Amino acid sequence: MQEQFRGGQKSCQNNLGRDSNIELLRLVCMLFILLHHFIVHGSEFVTAPSVWLTIMNSFLVIAVDCFVLISGYFGIKAKWKGFIHLYVLCAFYSVFLTLFSFYETGQFSIKEFLFSFLVFSNSKWWFIQCYVYLFILSPILNIVIDSISKNRKVFIALLLIGSILTFYFGYLWKGSI
Repeated sequence: MQEQFRGGQKSCQNNLGRDSNIELLRLVCMLFILLHHFIVHGSEFVTAPSVWLTIMNSFLVIAVDCFVLISGYFGIKAKWKGFIHLYVLCAFYSVFLTLFSFYETGQFSIKEFLFSFLVFSNSKWWFIQCYVYLFILSPILNIVIDSISKNRKVFIALLLIGSILTFYFGYLWKGSI
């Protein structure tokens, strides 16, 4: 079995088995996401001071980024079957929640009902849209990662450029990057 190297690290892309440490990390990330949502959306049920909740939440929000890193480590294999499966799953929940909303409010809107099928472009679920962007870009990203892993200087340059775009323009100046 031929090993691939990504940024100096051996990739698990050619491994057939699962890594139990990565699976444990995924479970911990899921727990972090649940706790994050509880703090953000259910904090009125908690009697702890909001400062402690903010501090705790600052450690929990890393879970989504960790999921993206795990996906990148294993390499996202973009296939139509996976894309269709994701759409059907998201559309089911979107339509179900929209119909439930109509039932609760007693008001039906054909426009809102039709928009509930546009889960990738007209959704309130930002993480689904981000995953679709990653899914669409994954073949290009996989090619770039495979080609730059052979040239350490290009890898470091791209890492620095991405970091500057993210941290300086994104976080520091609150840009839309």
